[in-house]
Amino acid sequence: MTNPAHVAALCVAASLSIPAAQAQDWTATATVGLGFGEVSDTDTSFTSYTIDASGRVRFDSGFSMGLDLGYTGLESDDISGSASITSFAVAPRYRFANRPYTVGGYVEYASLDDTGLSGSLDATSYGLTGGYVGTNWRTEVFWGLTDTDPEIGPDTDIQDYGISVGVLSSDRLSFAGNLIRTSVEDSGVTVNADLFEIASTYQFGNGFGLFGSVSHMTISSAGDSVDMNTIGIGGSYYLGNTIELPLTVSLELAQSEVNYGGYSGDMSTVRLGLTLPIGGSGGKLPLNSTAGAVQNGRHSAITSSVLSTF
Repeated sequence: MTNPAHVAALCVAASLSIPAAQAQDWTATATVGLGFGEVSDTDTSFTSYTIDASGRVRFDSGFSMGLDLGYTGLESDDISGSASITSFAVAPRYRFANRPYTVGGYVEYASLDDTGLSGSLDATSYGLTGGYVGTNWRTEVFWGLTDTDPEIGPDTDIQDYGISVGVLSSDRLSFAGNLIRTSVEDSGVTVNADLFEIASTYQFGNGFGLFGSVSHMTISSAGDSVDMNTIGIGGSYYLGNTIELPLTVSLELAQSEVNYGGYSGDMSTVRLGLTLPIGGSGGKLPLNSTAGAVQNGRHSAITSSVLSTF
């Protein structure tokens, strides 16, 4: 199997080989978040602390580089220890001159650390992309592999493939959606994780905004399946219209539900966010929201679902 470190090195080398003088424009956004969650039918509640950043640099030569960083800290008075989720993604792309087609690649890393239970689990995903860019929409297909540490098994192969779509209906309304399958094969046994997620944002023009998302994931193998649904809706206000600070405050309510056989359980969260468009050119959508997780989605169904849930 291809070494993910080699793919990461190629992506970084490609970005460094482009002279900085060719930079055409760049956009970046950062969000600091605070969340409160509760698990149904239990006395378990938790608090989350998040820091997220997303940016993209475009060059005159047709190359662009996307970068996403994220950290989520989870603490609960009802469970000993603490947990954290760290994620990183880099995606170089090339758009052909005078053509609406793009080719590229991606390297993504996610780590779940739990000091109270099983330690840590790392996942590195890497692959290739191909896309089409229209006047106010874009679509991209991808295929890649995922490695885990520790390994699930010595003969385990994990493949990721799917399609993402983004639509800018107007300067106020936008949509984003992802359809992803992660397939795990080990010793003749196949487990598929299928994820469908869609998000939308709307800016009212007076500083207020509305955003929301819906996602559904099914994990299936040999006739058994687990379903997970997440829905989130929130609102935001851009403070730049009143106090001349390029900050957006946001509040979101989100709920995730898991169904397996006759069992059903859900988790509710309230998320507060403070978003800064770095350099004054970034977006106003809070990155700690479920809609932000869809718009900046990963290429693994499992990683994307986890990042959206928390």
